[in-house]
Formats: sequence, structure tokens, C-alpha cells
Amino acid sequence: MPGFKTHFILGCAAGALVGIVSHKPQDNGEEPEVNWERILICTALGGVTGLLPDLIEPASSPWHRRLAHSAVVGVTLIASLRQIDGADDTAVTNATIMGYVSHLMADALTPRSLPIL
Repeated sequence: MPGFKTHFILGCAAGALVGIVSHKPQDNGEEPEVNWERILICTALGGVTGLLPDLIEPASSPWHRRLAHSAVVGVTLIASLRQIDGADDTAVTNATIMGYVSHLMADALTPRSLPIL
């Protein structure tokens, strides 16, 4: 079963990937400048949201892998963040979503898997 470290690392990796691929080409056709601040913010947000389901429902709790680990809550979170995202830079929203999704994907690969509801 993936633990705290694994979820944090996967979330950070997902967030960093979003930060890296979110660079927009410049108007003059040159390579985009690397925005290290955006990559760092996306990495941190991915790591934190990668831990979120286990922070809400710790493994020691009898409610572990109930509501916060369900696919329905994951989809609802994604839809909600998409609706309230009014920022020009969607990389932050995408990193948040991908961090949470990385947690659900890692847990889905375990024998216990995830609840649908």
C-alpha cells in the first residue's frame, strides 16, 4: 500500500510535470523561458494535494478510503476547481488536480482499490 512518502513524491512529480509542460511558446517562435517559480509552486501544490485524501481520512481511521478516496469525490473536486478557476495561469489548478489524482491512481492499484461512491 502506498504510504505518506510515496503519495508525496507522486504528487510532487505530477505537479512538477504540469509546471514543466505548461510553458507557452513565445510570439517570436523562440523557446519559452523556464519559469522556475511556476514549476516550484506546481510541485509543492501537487505534493500537498497528493497527501490530501490521507490527511482527511488517515490510514488509522476506520473511515479510511471512504469519501475522500472515492472516484466520485475526485471527479467532483476536479469539476469544482475547473469551474472556479478564473486565473490566467491554469497550471496551478492542473497541478492541484493532478496531485489529488496521483493519490487516487496509486491507491487504485492496490488490492483494496478505491470505492466508487
